[in-house]
Amino acid sequence: MKGFERRKVHKEKNVLWTALGLFKAYGSKKASMSDIARKVGVSPVTIYSHFGSKQELTVKSLSRML
Repeated sequence: MKGFERRKVHKEKNVLWTALGLFKAYGSKKASMSDIARKVGVSPVTIYSHFGSKQELTVKSLSRML
């Protein structure tokens, strides 16, 4: 795996785990994309480019629990 791809995968994992933590703490409706982005250290646009929507991020992060 090349450097760019490795960073992309690492960033996606960080977003997923951070989102999961915030969803557990505050619920998926109260945890905003901006909150998640701020905690991860990326912009909300970055999250949308990786996951498309908050709904998709929610589904993927919750599937990590299974």
